[in-house]
This record gives sequence, C-alpha cells and structure tokens, in this order.
Amino acid sequence: MPAALADALATACCHEGVDATGAEMIHYYSNAVYLLPAVPAIARIATGNDPARLRLTQTVTAWLDGEGFAATTPLPGADLVEVDDTTSVTFWTYYPQPDPSVGDQKILIKVGLTLS
Repeated sequence: MPAALADALATACCHEGVDATGAEMIHYYSNAVYLLPAVPAIARIATGNDPARLRLTQTVTAWLDGEGFAATTPLPGADLVEVDDTTSVTFWTYYPQPDPSVGDQKILIKVGLTLS
C-alpha cells in the first residue's frame, strides 16, 4: 500500500471511527479502493477530485436505494473525509461476492471463446 494512501486511509478511518484493521487494496487506477474487512466496508480514496461531486454521488446513490433501486450505499454513520486539499475518502457498504462456481467459470470460458 503506497504510504500516502495508507496515511489518507488511516486519517479518514480515525476521523469517522471506522476500523481499518486488515485493510486490503482491491482496486487502484484513478482512485484507490480498499476493503475494510473488520467493518465490513469499502473505502474509496479520490485524489484531485471535487468533494462536492463526491457528496453528490453519495446523495444520489442513497436516494436510488431509498427508491428501491439496487445501488451501493454510503456506509451509515460515516461521512466524506477531506484529508487534504486534493484527497477525499468516502465509505461505502460492502456487499460480499460469492466465489465463482465451476459452472460460472465454464460459462466465462465459453463466452470468452465465442468473443475471440
């Protein structure tokens, strides 16, 4: 885990009272996404983003969920944390994914072969 991201994650988790024990980076491209297994939750670290836009994203997804649309929701009780001028962290509900079965893997292979 890059030191600056680890520091941002630790700062945001401490600020919101979210347990970062065992944090694992599961995606890193334009944003860093961490699984926080002790909660369980997801932390998304955005750099260079506008916090107002991130808040709007949280508001819209919470509204969609309230309207019965299947959407990932902000983690209840955890707000957006502006770590510094260019880094913000949002917390999201984690939905465990089932391990793919052998049947699922066969379907993926078959689809992959038909696309090639």
